[in-house]
Parts: sequence; C-alpha cells; structure tokens
Amino acid sequence: MNPTAKEVLVRPRPTFAAGREISHFPALTKMTGGLRGLWVIGGPTKMGKSTLALNIVAGVASPAFPVLYCDAENDTGLPPEEPAREITERIASAYGVDHPALGYLRVSRRLTGENGLEDDLARTPAPALIVVDHLQLVAQLDESTTDSNRRTAVDRVVRLCQTWVAAGYTVLALAQAGRGTYKGGRYRRPELSDLKETSEIEGAASCVAFVWAPTLAGPPKVYVPALRNMPLPTSQIQLARREWRLDEDKLVPIGKKSESEKPSIGCPVLQALNARPGITPSEIASEVKDRMSIQTVERRLKAYRTSRQVTRDAGRYWPGPVRELQGAAA
Repeated sequence: MNPTAKEVLVRPRPTFAAGREISHFPALTKMTGGLRGLWVIGGPTKMGKSTLALNIVAGVASPAFPVLYCDAENDTGLPPEEPAREITERIASAYGVDHPALGYLRVSRRLTGENGLEDDLARTPAPALIVVDHLQLVAQLDESTTDSNRRTAVDRVVRLCQTWVAAGYTVLALAQAGRGTYKGGRYRRPELSDLKETSEIEGAASCVAFVWAPTLAGPPKVYVPALRNMPLPTSQIQLARREWRLDEDKLVPIGKKSESEKPSIGCPVLQALNARPGITPSEIASEVKDRMSIQTVERRLKAYRTSRQVTRDAGRYWPGPVRELQGAAA
C-alpha cells in the first residue's frame, strides 16, 4: 500500500537516484546516480559517443544484466548475413579477449528482421541493457523514413526506447549533435538544443550526457546538462583515452569556458568597438564577417558584458564598464 500524502511530506526527499553502478567510471556513477531508465549520449560526429558506450558496456555486462547492442553505424560493409564485429573487437582491444563482458553481449546491425535487435530482445528478459547506436541512423533504416519525416521517425525510435524502459529494460541511446557545434575549426560545448532531429529526448531521458572536446585531437569530456531526480552536476569529467579504452582523468568545472569559447585579447569584436564606439552587433558583424558570424558576435558581447568589458545602451555597445551619457539625447 502506498503511504499517505502526509506520510510522504514528513519523509526526507531522496537526493540520490539509485541506478546501476558503472565499474571503472565511479565519478560518472556518482554524478548521475548510475545507469537507469533511458540514458542518452549525444555529441558531434567522431567525438567518441560509441567509444564511451562500449566502455560502459564493458563495465556493466554480466549474467544478471546482459547487453543487446544495435549498431547501425559500424560494420556497414559486411554482407547482411554476417554478424556484427566492430564493437566486439573494440572491447576486446581495450580490455582483452577474455573480458567477461564479451560473454553477455549480443550485437545486431538492425532494429527489426532476422537477427535484428527485436529478435534478440524476444529471447532476453529484463533486466538487461539495450544500446541504440545511434538514433538517427536507426530511424533511417526504416524504409518509410524520408527527408520530410525524419524528425518524426527519430521521435518514434525515442518512444520505442520508452516502451522498453516501461518493460523493465535500461536503454542507452546515442544521438548526433547538429553542425552548429562546430565553427572555425573548433567545437563548442553542446547543449540540449543541439540534439539533431528530435524533440522527445529531453522529456523522456533520465540522463542526457554529451561527449565533446574543442578539437578532435583533444581529450574528450563528458558534460551532463539534463538529469532526472538528481541535482545537475557542477563539473564535467575529462577522460583519458588509450585506443578504444576510456578512463576518468579529472573533473573540470562547467563554469569555466572552453578554450574555443574564450574571447582572445585581440578579439575582432573589441577591435571594432574601440575603432567605432556605439555601434550595433549587426554593424560589428559586417566589419568582421570574414572571421565570425552574427551569432558569435552576440555571444562574445554577452560574455564581455558579464565581465564588464563593454557597456550596452539602447542596443548599441561601447568599450569599458561605464559610458558617459552626456550628449546621448542629442
């Protein structure tokens, strides 16, 4: 029997959502409350979403918690009758061919049909982990998906993930971030609005995490902007990568902007303001159009206002924290 509302009110509110521990990722487990419900890992292409997923799989797959992995991104050149190999070989490369997780992992290359994920699912009762790599590609495998209904198809896969969660499974879904995270040879930290072709994830997921770095050569970081039944983290996790293996390295404060987001001393925005005080963002953008977009100009101006390096008045900007207003009415 459920407690009465009055009994609920006198109980302390839980601050930790009890999920499944991810071995060799203790900071991620503590930060997120563990693997539970629908987890989403987003990020730009080639940033390490699949690599993080396979490391999580290596840490949780067991007789009591088998893993069903639908890999629509790799092994695309193999004949249809051949079993998927790429994810299995990467785990073996990272942890050894005798790693126990390999005995409790089944990898499919499609969602439906013979030897598809749903075929394995019918033979694997909950609890188990389902990995979808990735949402956009799995949606494309549906023959009814076209350019005009792609968003609907992706949202349909997200709702299917929710159905699995309701049946007692845990789901780890990978998702692409849009191209807006990349400009001028560097990446910015992704946000929820950057998730590509879906509007369902934020409301459905227990946890949304992004894998990102300012450059593809830099150490990847895990940033968690959405978390259910847990306070949002104030840090992101920087990872150390050795081939296909990822290990936690250190915590990095979220408030500290990435190198790609920091305005430089010789920033064209400040140079334009010093040359022509009192100009608008569009006027600045027209002067620096070969170096940055209007969106970047506005982001820089916002950062400079926060640090009191510029002042805004009536939609126009001046260098410095204080502007003399004499003659402004003229």
